[in-house]
Amino acid sequence: MPSWKKIIISGSDASLSSLNTSGNVSGSSTSTGSFGSFEVAGNSRFAGDVDIHKTSGDLSVTLKTTTGGDPSLHFDSLAASRSGLITFNDQGTAAGHIKYHHTDDSLNFHQGGSATPTLKLYGDNGEFKGDIVSTKANG
Repeated sequence: MPSWKKIIISGSDASLSSLNTSGNVSGSSTSTGSFGSFEVAGNSRFAGDVDIHKTSGDLSVTLKTTTGGDPSLHFDSLAASRSGLITFNDQGTAAGHIKYHHTDDSLNFHQGGSATPTLKLYGDNGEFKGDIVSTKANG
């Protein structure tokens, strides 16, 4: 028989100083109203993958500063000679990705599932695959 434990925090300014878990944290905003939002003050660390999921509509992640600082998104591998990747999928199928390659210090833009970049930038130069077409006159 499982041993169930429940944490109830209520009031207009309720807070919990710490919470350590070894499993899932879940709640339901539709059936119990227990998880309308989740806010963590200060720095937070996750030891595994973080999956943000929304069942319908557009999902957004916002990085906002309230004191005039510059919001930043950092990719930092603790191992040497690693690359960073941002992937775009459409219904689970690769629609494109942006990858930083450590080996040649380049930033590569890929369309679809192509392994060959459409645009490759490194140093002060850019390398293009295909024709460069201007759609707007200069001046």
